[in-house]
Amino acid sequence: MAGSRVVVIGGGVGGLSAALELARRGAVVTLLERHDQLGGKASQRRESGYRWDEGPSIVVMPWVYRELFGLAGLDPDHYLPLRRLDPAFRVVFPDGRRLDLPADEPGMRDAFASVDPHDGAALGPFLGRLDRFAAKIGHAYCDRMLENWSQVIASPLMTSAMIISPFQQYAAEVDRTFRSGPIRELLYGFPTYSGFNPVTAPASLLIIPWTIIREGVWYPASGGIAAIPLSIAAACRDLGVDIRTGVEVEAIDLDASGRVRGVATSAGPIAAGAVVSNGDYVHTHRLLRGGRGFAPEVEAVREGKVEPSGSFFTVQLGCDRTWDLSAHHLLVLTEGSGRVYDEVYGRGEFPSDPPLYVNVTSVTDPHDAPEGGSNPFLVIGAPAMKAGAEADPDFEERYADRLVARLERAGMTGLKDATVTRQVTGPSDWVRKFHAFRGAIYGLGSTHNILGGGFRPLNYRPEIPGLYFVGGGVQPGAGLPMAVQSGKIAAGRVGRDLRLRGRAGSRARI
Repeated sequence: MAGSRVVVIGGGVGGLSAALELARRGAVVTLLERHDQLGGKASQRRESGYRWDEGPSIVVMPWVYRELFGLAGLDPDHYLPLRRLDPAFRVVFPDGRRLDLPADEPGMRDAFASVDPHDGAALGPFLGRLDRFAAKIGHAYCDRMLENWSQVIASPLMTSAMIISPFQQYAAEVDRTFRSGPIRELLYGFPTYSGFNPVTAPASLLIIPWTIIREGVWYPASGGIAAIPLSIAAACRDLGVDIRTGVEVEAIDLDASGRVRGVATSAGPIAAGAVVSNGDYVHTHRLLRGGRGFAPEVEAVREGKVEPSGSFFTVQLGCDRTWDLSAHHLLVLTEGSGRVYDEVYGRGEFPSDPPLYVNVTSVTDPHDAPEGGSNPFLVIGAPAMKAGAEADPDFEERYADRLVARLERAGMTGLKDATVTRQVTGPSDWVRKFHAFRGAIYGLGSTHNILGGGFRPLNYRPEIPGLYFVGGGVQPGAGLPMAVQSGKIAAGRVGRDLRLRGRAGSRARI
């Protein structure tokens, strides 16, 4: 039994997706979640009649979820019905102008043209170029693990280089195409939601705004973002996955040869032929126990001799009123965001005047707030904690006050006085909730992958047979759809290594 049993650590979207795909492939799967609630960073919080999504809030690439359920022989519309949002975003520019952005080309073109006719005219050729890029690469940016440069060179990512150069930076490509400062600032923001600095990120990440415009922005029909992990969990149970909440994994045990042989948990040991971790990358390495000593690369991670990715700072507000400005996705832009990106990604400081992302789900689902109320959720990119730093709750509360005041100036007048309840979450809270290394949301910085750039660490550890990784901290990258794909990629690797025989194979490649 242990040979075909797979233990999945963590009930986030990546772990649940891996569990579902592994069950489809014929594995005996036990998923362990230390919290009482599934979902990880995609879970939810309720208080005083308000509901907030705790982390990710923009749903794109709906085909990823349909494929996940469909491969398991399940009806996606039964498990996870989605609705398309229109407008996709509302934007407040630094000069106070407001603009609604439909998630389609004609509407987006008209919106851009209202800011600058040149940029409205430039959008069509820009999207056409990205259409060719997307057609060339297919799903190569998210359906496979790239382990070395020979695989990269042989992949569509390289053969598409004549369309979008892998050596061109995201912000530089935006600047080359659009001339309006507000439009540039809008587009700069999209890679930051996946933890990338647009100044240094590869231009291939322009696939993010392309996806939004071509495929739309979506939201679960009910239950908020938390419906995504909960729907995958329901599918897992239907395929026989044993899901246990409130169980902490205390160690990943290795045999004398260094191969995974199971886990030690707060509820007792579990033997397994493989372990798939949806937990923090560094914390997972620190759980390793036994074996015959660790390779220097593994030991460096265990000792924290690595650099973290970025983090997020959030403020959940429960308010007793609504505002005309509110939208499901509200972007409050700033001028000169290059300075902000240098503060966060260069100097590791909280930004002095950051662009704000505000998620007000009660606009779409009135049940998320008491009658007449609303639930603004403020999010900014923030640095991970410095090595050895302690939490500073007083600073975080003062910083939250600054963000609230900023949103009041943008048009939500009286926001502070209308607030009934508030919760601030900073990098130290991610440490407490998820064992996140120095509060980083996406594990290690991309400099810790041999491929660098936009590539995350691999989905397995060659030095430790039987250990695999899923989630936004590993390939193919950050974001909900990428977490789903990471689960499928890792499950494919496990299936090959354990010689599992299930239903027809997944599109996700290893």
